[in-house]
Amino acid sequence: MSSILFFVVTDTSANPTLWRSDGTSAGTKPITRTFAAFSALVGVSFAGNFMFTASHQLWKSDGTDAGTLPVTNLSNGIHVFRSGSSQVFFSTCPSPIDVDSGAYYNNNLCTLWTSNGTAAGTQQIRDFDPREGHLARQR
Repeated sequence: MSSILFFVVTDTSANPTLWRSDGTSAGTKPITRTFAAFSALVGVSFAGNFMFTASHQLWKSDGTDAGTLPVTNLSNGIHVFRSGSSQVFFSTCPSPIDVDSGAYYNNNLCTLWTSNGTAAGTQQIRDFDPREGHLARQR
């Protein structure tokens, strides 16, 4: 998967499309799967797939239309993605509320997750309070 670049192209109607490229003209093409929204393409290469988030879902792609599939639904957007040898780690956080004095998270906690690329293997690890920068409680 390290030889394939994934990126998002937004057309003039503001419709985001996931693309892949192997560095050649023939190997640069859209993945025709439709996504309701990309806030930003956040993802990592993992176990021969590209793991990413779109429309509050965790997805994986092998670079083909048929191999681009949702893994699980998430209630919040993914903010950080890192891959290990056998799992991916990521955090989800609610969108901050912009107030004159700063951004607040409305007392909602962020969550640290792990995934092996399957729905059954996607688990919450711990919650943490983004305002305090520490883990809040173990699940």
